[in-house]
Amino acid sequence: MIKHIITLNSSDTESFPKLFQETSDKHNVTSEIVETKKCILSIGYGDGQAPVSIVSNNRLLPVNDTAYFIKRTDKDTYRTYLIGRVLQGQSTVFSDEANFLSDKSADKITMAAVLPLSGISVPKSIITTTDSYLDNKKYISDQIVYPCVVKKSGSRGQSVWKISNEHELEEKLKQDGELTLIQEYVPNDHDLRVFVLDDKVVTAIRRSSSDGFYNNVSKGGKAEKIEITDDEKRICIEATKLAQLRIAGVDLVRSDKGPLIFEVNKSPQMDIFNEAAGFDVEKFYIEAVVDELMRRSK
Repeated sequence: MIKHIITLNSSDTESFPKLFQETSDKHNVTSEIVETKKCILSIGYGDGQAPVSIVSNNRLLPVNDTAYFIKRTDKDTYRTYLIGRVLQGQSTVFSDEANFLSDKSADKITMAAVLPLSGISVPKSIITTTDSYLDNKKYISDQIVYPCVVKKSGSRGQSVWKISNEHELEEKLKQDGELTLIQEYVPNDHDLRVFVLDDKVVTAIRRSSSDGFYNNVSKGGKAEKIEITDDEKRICIEATKLAQLRIAGVDLVRSDKGPLIFEVNKSPQMDIFNEAAGFDVEKFYIEAVVDELMRRSK
C-alpha cells in the first residue's frame, strides 16, 4: 500500500503542491516535491536497497511504499529520462511515455544506469552535474575513493580522465553543465573490446595500455585477439540488446568482482582492429548489412 507520493519537476511552488497535498491527505498519504535538477544517481553505493538509487539533498529517495508522479520538463529532460527508467522497475510511477524516450538511450551515461537494472555489473558510479554535485556533496564525498574516473559524453577516450583528488574532480565538473559520470577506478593493464552484431559475438580484442590507464588503441594502446568465456559473451550480447543496438563495441574488464562493463559503444571504430582480429571487421559488418538489405528487398 502506498504511504508516500513524490512529485518530480513541479515548477509551481504554490498552488500545485497545496492541491496535491490536500488530495493526498484524503487518502492518508503524505507527499513532497523534488526537483530532478537537484538529484544524482548512485550506482552500486547506498544501502543496497536497489542497484541504482536516486539521491536528493544527500538523501536516498525511498522506493518502498512510495509512488512517483513525474511531470515533464523542458530543462532537465535527460536526467528526468534516466530517473524515469530507474523508477520503472522499482516503484509505482505515473508519467507520460515521453519521459521514457531519449535520443541518448545508448549513451555511456545511460548505460551506466540501465545495465545494473538488468543485473549486469558496472563500476560503482555517480551520475551528476556540477550543480547537483554541490547539492549532494556530502553524500558523494562519503562514497567515492580517489583516484576515480570522470567521463563525459564523447568517444575514443577523449572525454575520460583519471582524477586524483576533489579539486581535480570539481574542475572537470565545472567544464559544463552536462551530466557527468564519476566511476570508481578499477586497476587494470588491459580491457576487452567485444564486437557484437545481431546478437552474436563477431570477435573479441584484448587492449593493453601504453600509459597504465588509456587502453584505447586510438590513444596508443596495443591490440590482440583473445577468446572470451560464454558468460562474457552473454553479458556483451545482453548489454547490446539493452542499448537497442544491432552493432556495438562492448568494453569489458575482468575484475575480482567478475566482468564489469565500462561502456557500450554505439559507433565502434572497426578498421584499427583488423590486424588483431585477423580479418577485416568493417568489411564483415558491411557485407552483413548489404546481405540483409538484399534479402528484405526480394
